Amino acid sequence: MINITWDDWGPEHLFTEGEIVTYATDIGVYFEAEMVKVTCPVCLESFIGNKKEAGLFLLGHEKYHEHVEERAENYGGV
Repeated sequence: MINITWDDWGPEHLFTEGEIVTYATDIGVYFEAEMVKVTCPVCLESFIGNKKEAGLFLLGHEKYHEHVEERAENYGGV
């Protein structure tokens, strides 16, 4: 059995949009996961990964931008 970790494989392999891959992480195995590309509509930062991680990326960005906007309002900004 070959033992390959993310540290061995990940840095050399960048996922591309539309690619279908099966891979293991510390939380489980993703079978036939489609890689998708999403972009934050506020800051235009992009992410390529599986749909679950892409959703978390967008949710995190939404909360981040809400926080920044709230702080700006509280301190006389926007």
